[in-house]
Amino acid sequence: MFEGFPLLLLILSLLSNSVSCLRAEHSSFNIQRLPPNIIKNKGDGRGGENGYRQLTPSECDSLCKNWCRKIGLLDNVHKMELYEMLNVIEDCSRVMPGNKPQRKELLAIGELQDGQIHCISMGYLVKVTCPWELQVLALAQLQIDHSTELMVQYLRDLCIEHACVPDYSYLHRWSMFENKPWVKSSTVADQKSSKVDRVALLYQRFNAAPSIVLDDHSIPKISTYWFKTSIQHDKLPSLKTSLFWRQKRSSWDEFELRFSPPIAGVSSGYGTVGCHVIIDTDDAMVDMGWFGISDSSAEYARIVSMLIKSRIYHPDDVLSLDL
Repeated sequence: MFEGFPLLLLILSLLSNSVSCLRAEHSSFNIQRLPPNIIKNKGDGRGGENGYRQLTPSECDSLCKNWCRKIGLLDNVHKMELYEMLNVIEDCSRVMPGNKPQRKELLAIGELQDGQIHCISMGYLVKVTCPWELQVLALAQLQIDHSTELMVQYLRDLCIEHACVPDYSYLHRWSMFENKPWVKSSTVADQKSSKVDRVALLYQRFNAAPSIVLDDHSIPKISTYWFKTSIQHDKLPSLKTSLFWRQKRSSWDEFELRFSPPIAGVSSGYGTVGCHVIIDTDDAMVDMGWFGISDSSAEYARIVSMLIKSRIYHPDDVLSLDL
């Protein structure tokens, strides 16, 4: 009865290897294939690596210990701030993921010169927002030169390649970055985003129901995509926030509502998992036919947006916010 058992084990082993290969191939941030590629020197037998690549946890740990020894006495601001960033990098490297894709993951990128790491950045890749965000937690180099700017340019190209937004607001706490325009612009954008989030939270509390049923029961099936429309406060016309809605599959006249962007794995649905397709009904130039939505359904989608907005309550507390 056990004659076919070895064959079964072989088949299971092959399937396991295939799944592992697929996971590796679908890694979301393939640093090594992006320009500038690592160039290995040849000729003298010593050589090394030149360029940018993702670093392993062991490389980060070794680098931090080596640089901390070279810093020596913390007798100036630059050394103290560099020491703090190395602590951040070391702590983050301990929880860096393996080769399996994660919804949120830490990754370290290094600039190598002749095999030695000259500059290092630690980023927190958030893949549950739309678009993705790369929050740069540390950007360190032992000797101050132009490598920081080159690393920023590389991160910019990297984010463009992966449709990602870099966020440098975390670096604002260190004085060595206070005059960097890319940090200032990121900080301003972060402050603006926080104000929008506060307004959205007020609307969410004032409109506690997670869904709404419209009186028009003749509404047809529109789509499984999320739709977006803007809401203007009655007493403060200059203040706007976004409302996201989606038609429920069980009842076509019932709609799920959110005042913050839907997140894959939390508010999921066909057309939003992974790619976060959100159709703006306020934009008359949006071609919904590209998403497979007919002209009649597109018209219903815009009508539904207007009907839902008429049922939204506007919080009075928004006038007390310092905006």
